Amino acid sequence: AMLGDKELALDVVHVLLPPDLHARATNTLIEHGLHVMLEKPMAVSVAECESIVEQAAKRGVKVGVNHNFLFSPVYENLRNDLAAGKLGRIDHVTITWNRALDQLLFGPFNIWMLRDPRNIILEIAPHCLAPMLDLAGPLEITNVQATNKIVLPNGKEFYRRWSIGAGTGSAAATVNLSFAMGFTEQLVHVRGSMASATVAIDRGTYLLQQHTRYGMDIDR
Repeated sequence: AMLGDKELALDVVHVLLPPDLHARATNTLIEHGLHVMLEKPMAVSVAECESIVEQAAKRGVKVGVNHNFLFSPVYENLRNDLAAGKLGRIDHVTITWNRALDQLLFGPFNIWMLRDPRNIILEIAPHCLAPMLDLAGPLEITNVQATNKIVLPNGKEFYRRWSIGAGTGSAAATVNLSFAMGFTEQLVHVRGSMASATVAIDRGTYLLQQHTRYGMDIDR
């Protein structure tokens, strides 16, 4: 009823609900002709995502997903250098997300991302897959390995370490995630045919390494 109240004069709604509620809320907003800004993940299944896209097209509204790290200034340095040809052709993208998950120690243990061992990937991996798609384009997922298992107080299993491999052609990518206690690292590294570049998003640094006119041994 509130959405139908013209006095609200809403243009866009930012959806911050748990992921399993994204599709239902977004389709309701679309039905009322509202633009939507979604937190990641867009939804929890391909079917839900496709439904959102189809309904938005029918109603002529826009739906965006908030991949905020893609707009970090240091990440934009990497994207700009890649677009300018400084790195040459991409050989491999390595994305690292090593950040302790406090909820594993302190709870609450009934939140959505801890209800199923797979949910953590839908919750966190979009932060890693977004730059992979942005830099290298769509790559086929070739392998996924989950290790370092624990059992939470809610009785659910949780895997603290994940490794995802992608790419079968000239470009490939590896995504490494660790939610165990330890040093924090949030990195995007690109090895190209002409240079390599590393972004430390958590520390706001960017490093571009290029060959000089000297050979490698003379460089050293």
